[in-house]
Amino acid sequence: MRPNLTLNLGPRYEFFGVDRDKFNVGRVFDPYTCGLQYCPPKTSFYNANLLDLAPRVTIAWSPERSHGKTAIRAGYGLFYK
Repeated sequence: MRPNLTLNLGPRYEFFGVDRDKFNVGRVFDPYTCGLQYCPPKTSFYNANLLDLAPRVTIAWSPERSHGKTAIRAGYGLFYK
């Protein structure tokens, strides 16, 4: 925008796949979907979300009288667990 003002806009895509057990001995216990018993073997620990598109916006400004030694920055972004 200007030599001492920067604006960054952009999307970020985050994907976290479902964890897998190396020896296939992990069992899922979910009373809401499987009742008060273990779920069948090879049941996923959770459902992966393929729609985690997270926008990011940042702005940085350096006052002219600081001669490039000071920068003031702000940012905003969506994050998923």
